[in-house]
Amino acid sequence: MPDYTEILSKHYQSRGMTDDQVLQAVQAVQELEVWLKARAISMEDVTVDIIRDYVAHLVASGQNTTEQLLALARLFNLIHQHEIYVFFTSLFGSQDVMETIRDRIRSLEGEKAADAVFKGIEPPPLGAPLTEMPLYTQSVLTRIAEGRTEEQCAKLLAGNNHGLSRESQLGEKAFLEKAGSLDRYLQERHQRQVVELQKYCDENRVWFEQIITQEVVDFVASDPEIQSAVRVGNKLFTTKIPYDTAAYLHAADPDERRYYLCHCPFIRETFRDHRTAIDPVWCYCSGGFVKYPFEVLFDTDLEVELLESPLMGHDRCRFAITLPDEVMEKWVEEG
Repeated sequence: MPDYTEILSKHYQSRGMTDDQVLQAVQAVQELEVWLKARAISMEDVTVDIIRDYVAHLVASGQNTTEQLLALARLFNLIHQHEIYVFFTSLFGSQDVMETIRDRIRSLEGEKAADAVFKGIEPPPLGAPLTEMPLYTQSVLTRIAEGRTEEQCAKLLAGNNHGLSRESQLGEKAFLEKAGSLDRYLQERHQRQVVELQKYCDENRVWFEQIITQEVVDFVASDPEIQSAVRVGNKLFTTKIPYDTAAYLHAADPDERRYYLCHCPFIRETFRDHRTAIDPVWCYCSGGFVKYPFEVLFDTDLEVELLESPLMGHDRCRFAITLPDEVMEKWVEEG
């Protein structure tokens, strides 16, 4: 039987983690092993449902710290328990997003406006079932909508709410310069993304939050809007890759298909339980995510328009990003 604490310890040490961080990670694994042993379950027999129960135990006992959950996520990634690792990544998808939206409201409308939206609304604890998220999201969105037009709501939501670092996007500038034109760059960007996905498929590794199969690679390769964009006039049309593309491609039920399409942990469960109606304007949060890399690329703020989303009853998430005149003049070839 593998020594799971040793596997994680070596990983932490190789990443330059402190002794305290290594100790905390080891303790997280040991505590899981003790919990499993009390239920006569071995690590080799662990399933997503079992881990879901364990995380509920951590939440109930106040042990649901980021460090604890991250340690377990890293372990299951290291031992190639991909489905369990993906479950853990789903728990972190909502971290800091609402606080970033609050900061954006504060910067655009002031402290009083931000307080009016969030005062008295508590988010579900880290690790709580995602079924608790839609009602929380609806409460926040209802406050945002008070006294504002849909356009104003969209502007408040369409920020870099997921905290993408500017530095992580800067490398694309060199590719744009080398391509010499925006259209050529977009084509090459899509090709590079397909090559990356093919590598993850061939190496049986999890790409961000999902398992990549050959069918997934072929699906992305077939649509130049996915993982890139297609320019028509002064608009960039971009379609998000589904959250779980393999499951999305095989889902027969429309709601199940939209569930696997949607990346947003704040509202995804609504496609299964139908208990909470979420206004599609919420998807401008995703719009902010898709436009930010292009804002870094062009060094300018950009406008984004929601075209299709599962909340609107569609089977894809699609946006249009408007290019300003200066970008068109510099990067679009005439004729």
